[in-house]
Amino acid sequence: SSSYYGHVFWDADVWMLPAMLPITPNISRAMIKYRFNTMPAAIDNARNEGRNGTKWAWESAFSGVSATGNDNQEIHLQAGIAMALRSYFRATNDFTFLQKTVWPMLENIIAFFESRVTPMAQDKRWNCMTFNTTERAEIARCAKAGHGEDLCQRETCIAVPGHVFTGGNNTEHAGCGICYCCVKSAPPATHNHTVAECPAGHDCLGLNNVQSPNEYASGINNDIYTNTAFAGVLEWAARVAQMLEKPDPARYSALARRIIIPFNQTLGRHEEYTGAPAALRIKQSTVTMVPYPVEYPMPTAVQRKDLEYEAAHIGTEGPAMTHSMLAIDWLSLHNSTGGNLELKRSYSTNLVGPFLQWMECPIPPDYCQGHRPATNFLTAAGGFLQALIYGFVGLRYNDLNMTITPMLPGDASQLTLYGLHYHGAELRVSVAASQL
Repeated sequence: SSSYYGHVFWDADVWMLPAMLPITPNISRAMIKYRFNTMPAAIDNARNEGRNGTKWAWESAFSGVSATGNDNQEIHLQAGIAMALRSYFRATNDFTFLQKTVWPMLENIIAFFESRVTPMAQDKRWNCMTFNTTERAEIARCAKAGHGEDLCQRETCIAVPGHVFTGGNNTEHAGCGICYCCVKSAPPATHNHTVAECPAGHDCLGLNNVQSPNEYASGINNDIYTNTAFAGVLEWAARVAQMLEKPDPARYSALARRIIIPFNQTLGRHEEYTGAPAALRIKQSTVTMVPYPVEYPMPTAVQRKDLEYEAAHIGTEGPAMTHSMLAIDWLSLHNSTGGNLELKRSYSTNLVGPFLQWMECPIPPDYCQGHRPATNFLTAAGGFLQALIYGFVGLRYNDLNMTITPMLPGDASQLTLYGLHYHGAELRVSVAASQL
């Protein structure tokens, strides 16, 4: 439709490319080449903001120059492009493409991140307790007996009244004020965030004044999707740098571990951003994108609470693909009821006319916050296809393999995916109810 004039947004890299990749990797490659060919404009965009590396415009066309002229703060686009690079290489193992196209893009995206990030001292409200000599000896004895050091540390920690075990190496990191093994229980705080690691002598890293994929939240700090996406990309960059024999690949993982990940200890779930209110109005997927496609690791209980919170706060006026992402995440927890419910929500109010064209938002009465929804909305179609491929088929392209964890939609007796590509092979995946 004329709603977005055929311009390219994050929709291409995050919502459409993964849907095309398993069946038509050549089209996914062409989409990545569009980003590669517009790198000069992305470099100019970053330079105009006083940044390094590349910043692809939020809305662009043939040249890659911003189609609106606005300085958009949805910098998660940059991490989304890098995640598309990761998916493509995992699916194709195209090493030449990795060297000549993927690495130059990835290196520039990381350079932008490093120039955009803000060093921040972690909250100092935790009171750390270092295990004493007797406790360390008990932990060592316990671990030697085969129980594992983490379990032994946990048992030693919780024996101290008012303390909780958080994992880690029991070091109080300079500049962060956090002790990762054993900490005093803390009261709820407005800024209740944690980080995976903050090495001694280094500050934690935050991304301030950004806009979330939930576009009702702008000018915020540490959007959960943006921060976890960059963390995941940096971890993968360490692997790629090692494969390409680039200097100091470990520095990328070290950067990833310093990124602030908003988490509410009291509620046991991630926050949408630092200091997000409990009654948050959500337009579209944010924290639901952390398990997939970001693939940021978390306990099952945390993922479930994240999904329950976001599902309860998403407005009816939001775009269709939000429900596709919820479907994928529920299915990854083997919750077929949630998966089927959200799959139906992703299309039931967004298909119109005799040709069942996708509309951006439900019609009527919501009309996309007052304007008529875009028609032929390929983003929603991409989300729907992802729900089938990555949700019900359960496809995952990993660094070392491809895995499939299938479930059948609704009352279907069989699900078949033809032409699935992996490392040059073309496969057919067929799942029958009798096999599950």
